[in-house]
Amino acid sequence: MTSPTGDCAPIDDRYVTEQPDGYHINLPAGAHPRLKAHGYSGIVPYSDRRQPIDNSYHICLSNEGAHRFCFFPKPGAV
Repeated sequence: MTSPTGDCAPIDDRYVTEQPDGYHINLPAGAHPRLKAHGYSGIVPYSDRRQPIDNSYHICLSNEGAHRFCFFPKPGAV
């Protein structure tokens, strides 16, 4: 389960774009509880996604997005 204040948290749809090579994620500072001063940008290959949790995207990050632990797509996403 994710938490809006923990390392795993829901993120707004506007920060995720589905491309042929995977989910492109571009989070500005403040868009995730672990992103205080920096943003996070990365590509999550479709093979690395987890099963959807609810109707939101979720990502688990270390402090300031130095490391992505896991990503959960929305139901119906590619």
